[in-house]
Amino acid sequence: MQGQRYRQTCQLNKRQVSACCQAARLSEELGRPLNLYVVLDFRQTAVSVRSVSHVFERLRSGHFVRWLARKSVGSPPTFIWTIEAAGISAHVNWLVHVPTTLQVEFKSKVQKWFKKITAEEHTPYGAIHVDDVGARATRSTGLMSLVRYICKGIDPHHAARMYIDHVPQGTIVGKRSGVSRSLGKAAIKRRRAAGFPKPANRWVPPAATPPRTEAMQSSQFLRQARRLAACGNLPPSGQDSSASLETRRPHSAEPPATRQEA
Repeated sequence: MQGQRYRQTCQLNKRQVSACCQAARLSEELGRPLNLYVVLDFRQTAVSVRSVSHVFERLRSGHFVRWLARKSVGSPPTFIWTIEAAGISAHVNWLVHVPTTLQVEFKSKVQKWFKKITAEEHTPYGAIHVDDVGARATRSTGLMSLVRYICKGIDPHHAARMYIDHVPQGTIVGKRSGVSRSLGKAAIKRRRAAGFPKPANRWVPPAATPPRTEAMQSSQFLRQARRLAACGNLPPSGQDSSASLETRRPHSAEPPATRQEA
């Protein structure tokens, strides 16, 4: 192995993680969300860590892409992937869009493809996991929670800014991550030229909502201000409406005088 194609890396860089985040968001905008999460574990196979990237490329280009083209579903290959090698073996994280009508066949096909690329007579037990993204993703962050998980091998200097918990994932020979052409830079440029905004290149936690007590107070003042406006009793210009509302008292605020008995 020689040349840049077979470079060795110990972590994902910021550009690779940003590409995965943008691709995941773009897949949802295009109506082709990444709906299956596939894990290919090469631990019990003869494939070495140095060969995993090249072997997985054969599965994608030589089997999956051709199979999808034969089905003529009008959906281009749509996926993102990363490779991790935290131990002595490597495994692939693959988020892919498969039309609902083809998912059962895909799960059967991936077993056969895996046997071909690993030259194994039988697929080792536990080597392949195919889960629905909706079942694995959390309700709060959806698909992006899985994207952050498969990108946990990010450079620790950029982990905090990308809101990812860094976990070392070993050395990989060859490409460490990638996205399909349908979700790449050219696809994003075409979308921007058509007037669509550029997908966010990282996950950002949702903004904290104000405490319920403050929201209730604001709503109460708003309702009172509307009632005053309807009656024509708006506070003078420059006076705080909230202060006026607090100092205003109803006519019956004072209790009636008690009549003394004769």
